[in-house]
Amino acid sequence: MNSSQTILLVEDDPDDQNLFISALRGIKNTPAFELVTNGKEAIEWLYRALLPPRIVFLDIHMPVMSGMECLLILAKDPWMNTVPIIMLSADVGHREKARIAGANGFIKKSCSVAVLREEIAHILFKFNGRS
Repeated sequence: MNSSQTILLVEDDPDDQNLFISALRGIKNTPAFELVTNGKEAIEWLYRALLPPRIVFLDIHMPVMSGMECLLILAKDPWMNTVPIIMLSADVGHREKARIAGANGFIKKSCSVAVLREEIAHILFKFNGRS
C-alpha cells in the first residue's frame, strides 16, 4: 500500500474507532486508512512505512503512550514535518496544548457521525496538497 495516500488513525477506544471509520467511509474519494491503538504503535508504524502517510489523526488519551507524548516525538522528526497531525479529544481544553506541541489541527470528538464526517472532510480538504 502506498502510505503517502494512507490516513493513520491512532485511537484506543473501539467505539471511537467505529465512529471515526463510519464517518471516514462516508467521505467521497477518501484514501485508505490504517488503525493503531496507541502512540507507541503509531511511531512503530510510521517508522516502518516507506513513505509518510497523508495525515495522522491522533487521540490524546491512550494507554502505553499518549497522543501528546507521541506528538512531541513526531513534531521533532524532520521526516514527519510534512505530515499534518490532527489531535482528537472530547475535551476542547486540550486544543491549545496540542497546537503548542506541534499539532496542525484539532477535532473535538463527537457522538454524531455526521458532525465528525464534516470535521474530517474539512481537515482532508484543508491539507489535500500536503503529503
